[in-house]
Amino acid sequence: MKPIRFILAVLLVAALPFLTGCESSESETASAEPEPKAEEKEAPPEPLTGKHVVIMETTKGDVTMELDADVAPKTVENFLQYVDRKFYDQTVIHRIRKNFMVQGGGYQIDTFDTNRLRSKWTRDPIPNESDNGLSNVRGSVAMARGEDPSSATSQFFVNVRNNRQLNRDHPKSDGHGYCVFGKVIDGMRVIDEISRVNTTEKGSHKYYPAVPIFIKTIRRAPAETADEEVSGG
Repeated sequence: MKPIRFILAVLLVAALPFLTGCESSESETASAEPEPKAEEKEAPPEPLTGKHVVIMETTKGDVTMELDADVAPKTVENFLQYVDRKFYDQTVIHRIRKNFMVQGGGYQIDTFDTNRLRSKWTRDPIPNESDNGLSNVRGSVAMARGEDPSSATSQFFVNVRNNRQLNRDHPKSDGHGYCVFGKVIDGMRVIDEISRVNTTEKGSHKYYPAVPIFIKTIRRAPAETADEEVSGG
């Protein structure tokens, strides 16, 4: 038995360098493998640019508006997302200041109580882009907001007269202003007509039209129509 045990021990000792070498080789090979690349982050989307024409159909007539994404990219993109979701369909013009402004874009008449207005769910508020050089003059389209300068969501208004006191840099401004992001290029007579209707109180709304005025739809203008409007055709 001793000779056999001796032979086995000799063979085991002889094999140790070979076994150790294999482990070392495997270890070196494993450590030499390249680490997986971290996932590349997607580049942020390019800001919206250019002029975008939309048509607002109301119960008083149609109003065509040209939106300027070159100076108010976030505001125009936000507005167009509401348009594309058909958010404004069957909303009401809920605030009319005679010969001052016409405001809508946030309320519907409550289905179960027609004496109440129901606010619609909105996207997150957007930054105030009122420092873009556009002015609250007659026919301009601007975003409505609360006391927080960056609280605008879906509501907008059309200036019926020059309201430069709503501009960021006007001495009578609150220092933040109301962001103008477009203008009426056709149908200002419709806005004028709306601005002259009788108003009443409806809940917390003090300047609600005595006879409801609806925004039926707001849609992007067909490409050929938009080209004609922008070129003055």
